[in-house]
Amino acid sequence: MVALGPWDGFGFSLGNEGDEVILQDPAGTAVDVVVYGLGSYPGVYPYFQDVSAGHSIQRDPPERDTAYCNADFYDTAIPTPGLFPEGYHRCE
Repeated sequence: MVALGPWDGFGFSLGNEGDEVILQDPAGTAVDVVVYGLGSYPGVYPYFQDVSAGHSIQRDPPERDTAYCNADFYDTAIPTPGLFPEGYHRCE
């Protein structure tokens, strides 16, 4: 993998066949990893279920992270980017 640089202006996109989303701390250490389809990351098992066109996957509950993406995520028809599920809030 190659670091993409700052968030703005690098043409962010994810592969339809599979990819990885890696959240890193300032030192470059992986804090959280989501893998789906043909994507791979050591110690993380991908989400392999089909996701319908226009849908996305969502972690539920948001605090669960078992490294088994099929157990941690589900297909949702109504994506809510940037929002927290009902009953949850941002940490201050």
